[in-house]
Amino acid sequence: MYRVAYKDTEVEVSGRRVRCRIPDLLVHIEESQAALIGASRATITRDMSPPALTIEIVSPGTDNRNRDYRYKHTEYAARGIAEYWIVDPEMQQITVCQGGEGQYEAQY
Repeated sequence: MYRVAYKDTEVEVSGRRVRCRIPDLLVHIEESQAALIGASRATITRDMSPPALTIEIVSPGTDNRNRDYRYKHTEYAARGIAEYWIVDPEMQQITVCQGGEGQYEAQY
């Protein structure tokens, strides 16, 4: 069973800006993948287990940087996703955010 999803699975978040995010790439845990079997829409709702990892690739532009480094960072942490990677081609950097309890520690 494949656990990697590419731009085809929504993750419901509790941010003020949006209700769902669609990561560029995510890695399911067994429970999050199983919860989507037979679903009419690939949405991991707040009552489902979160994926293990979400990865976002930063697109050019200030708004995109803010969205990936600030908003998604906070939303994914609050959602309980254990790990969030920010791939930044412009900065030639990958930021690995790990944690729990609603916040991440970032490693560059």
